[in-house]
Amino acid sequence: MPVSCRGCRRPRWSGSSIRWPRHRSRATELAGCRAFAGLDELLAEGVDAVTIAAPTHLHHEVALACIARGIHILVEKPIASTVEEGRDIVARPAAPA
Repeated sequence: MPVSCRGCRRPRWSGSSIRWPRHRSRATELAGCRAFAGLDELLAEGVDAVTIAAPTHLHHEVALACIARGIHILVEKPIASTVEEGRDIVARPAAPA
């Protein structure tokens, strides 16, 4: 459920990045949101935040791509495959939004 706060824009669900076309159409049907073929396409939509719920070995790459664009992230556990990758994500300075 989206959460709003006083003075904040109402959050909206932009979509999901899903690799397989059949799964994208099913996600659109069930969730009523757009499904994108890849991360770059999703980020080009102009999102403010991304929840990273992907296989763990992809967390580092996806997180850094978002951070580089000034997009807020919420990463599912574990944050990364290795301690070094996790530290890299946490230490990476955010780009100006």
